Amino acid sequence: LLTRPLRFEGNRLRLNMDASAGGRIKVALLTASGKPIPGFTNEEADWLYYSDAGKIVTWRGSPDLSSLPSHTVRLCFTGRSARLYAFGFDNNIDA
Repeated sequence: LLTRPLRFEGNRLRLNMDASAGGRIKVALLTASGKPIPGFTNEEADWLYYSDAGKIVTWRGSPDLSSLPSHTVRLCFTGRSARLYAFGFDNNIDA
């Protein structure tokens, strides 16, 4: 799944997802024109497992999006045997 370019505010990305049947999801961030953003590529994205209404997305273990040069991105979701219900950005990096 590839989103249209979107502008966001926040320091991390959360997913409402269901991967209870051994599924998984990961998220890469792309520029508005569709180029991978270093530090947030598909290869650097961590797989997310299980079901959660607020699963925090990470890249190499870190959820921090504050280093992005622009807050206009496209999200590229990769998954298997999982359902994505919603996603959102927030500012609470420590919780």
